[in-house]
Amino acid sequence: MAEIMDSALLEKIRIIKTLILDVDGVLTDGRIIMDDRGCETKHFDVKDGHGLKMLMRYGIDIVLITGRQSAVVSHRAQDLGIKEVLSVCLE
Repeated sequence: MAEIMDSALLEKIRIIKTLILDVDGVLTDGRIIMDDRGCETKHFDVKDGHGLKMLMRYGIDIVLITGRQSAVVSHRAQDLGIKEVLSVCLE
């Protein structure tokens, strides 16, 4: 994969060790949809997931943070191979 990047960009990427991202409004479009049973869905963009996987291939750890407990976020993190999800309930 390194062959598709110029060396200057690759050098800049190598100094990054961890990328910490909020979920709602950053990795989603900001909507939280709940059905009448309380099941939640969120809209993630596949291109964001692809970009995160690329960063992980370069050795960058990804951490997701969210202000609410969410099974949807846990499933998305697992799907992408992200090991760390911090759910912080703010009041």
